Amino acid sequence: MGERTQLFINVTDENNEKLLGTVIHYQWGIETRMLLDALHIATNLPMWLYDVTNEQEKEKYRDLDYVLTNCVGLHNPKKARLLRSEIFKLVDGNHEVMNISETNDTFVDYLNKLLINYPENQRQKLLLEPRIGNDIECLEYEILDAYNATYKDFKDQCDNNDGFMIMDVEYNNQSDLDKDSFGSQNNLEKIRFGFILSDYGNPTKPVTLEEYAKLPINNLSDKFINSYKGLLQSLDIGFLSIDEVKSKLEI
Repeated sequence: MGERTQLFINVTDENNEKLLGTVIHYQWGIETRMLLDALHIATNLPMWLYDVTNEQEKEKYRDLDYVLTNCVGLHNPKKARLLRSEIFKLVDGNHEVMNISETNDTFVDYLNKLLINYPENQRQKLLLEPRIGNDIECLEYEILDAYNATYKDFKDQCDNNDGFMIMDVEYNNQSDLDKDSFGSQNNLEKIRFGFILSDYGNPTKPVTLEEYAKLPINNLSDKFINSYKGLLQSLDIGFLSIDEVKSKLEI
């Protein structure tokens, strides 16, 4: 039930190294909902992340950071989990793909607790051997989806019947990132949006903002579209071209 859409957020550094790939799911993502959320996220991406190199913090997330590095393949697991946590603080309601309604833990702490009891000598198998019938059932896929979703697989996470939105982000100062910083506003080299029509989860056609906004289910006015485009332009937020999206999706 619902008009299901997803926002895929892909974050890289200037060397095209993946920092984060994550998906925000909307059960009712039509009209202005997802567009305005994307704008809010884009204009509030963290410029600075507090230092978490103290021993207590390192020990707390040792298990999750191990998996993010050695199984998921992220070169900076600390940045991945901190950036994702900051992004999800910016959206209304519960958009997490994993259901954690029975606990007050944050998503990252929920994952971390599950991993604490996962045998250390078996963690390298996380992406190879799904575990069935316990709390860690398919945990490897949850972690991969949450932190390293890609253009090739983000569409497979959730049911979708009303299209996808992409936010492609590039930070341009790796030296600052290595100092536990997302630096100044100038470190956001590029933020670009893209839009894709969906045939129940199968991306069928990259489209422009205008085409997406004019879908019958969205039915947004020319006034809104022009205002939205003008605001993006004033914030130096651009658009992925149709050909770029096709190339990234390989369709």
